[in-house]
Amino acid sequence: MADEVIKKVDNLYYLQIGMQGENMSREVKIDVSDWMEKYPNASIYILFKRYNDQYAYPVATTYEDGILTWTPSTADTQVPGIGYAEVRLMYSTDDVVLKSRVLPTVVENSVTGNEGGEVPSPFEEWTNQVLAAAELVTDSLEDAIDAADRAEEAAASITGDYAIPVTIDFGTVTSLPVTVEQANISSTMTVDYFEMSNPSAFNGNLTVTTADGSVTVEGEISGSSTLKIKISTTV
Repeated sequence: MADEVIKKVDNLYYLQIGMQGENMSREVKIDVSDWMEKYPNASIYILFKRYNDQYAYPVATTYEDGILTWTPSTADTQVPGIGYAEVRLMYSTDDVVLKSRVLPTVVENSVTGNEGGEVPSPFEEWTNQVLAAAELVTDSLEDAIDAADRAEEAAASITGDYAIPVTIDFGTVTSLPVTVEQANISSTMTVDYFEMSNPSAFNGNLTVTTADGSVTVEGEISGSSTLKIKISTTV
């Protein structure tokens, strides 16, 4: 089984998750020990959005000794291209929600393509994971019910309807910041996801600012990469 180099969650900038159609053959390991040391017994998971998908969903992960492991399934690798992932921690004692930077994910094309599986229901998958974790740490029915309640809240936070009216094409980017004028952009719009040909060229977290009639990307880049972003409004 192919393993990713283990990096601390705050030092990650993108994830290589496999070839199109691969199933359970690669382990993506993320060091979350600093987070878990600060918030012991917190729930931690990964939200993943495939290339061109409308919704994110929580992928199946395991946690042991400070390492969060994602073993991508055929559902995760079904669509080649640049998607994105985000690591989230939920600590109910203090109502803490901690998020990683948005991590571009890479699924490469394969000759045979992929017949792929269905994306799991976010609520069902996340509920099962949280309840399974609760069983490992306690026999308390009250704690299990609390875990289920938090699972429902988490599922609600990742579902919804989105309108995606425009794709911003920056072309080949060699330096940042860069601004594109676009008449149908407003300051209330948000970034849906990035598409980039060379994710490793971006050395830091990209910041996108929308204004009436323009969008600006800031950050650090070494080398060059094509860059597109999808802009959306929540409805």
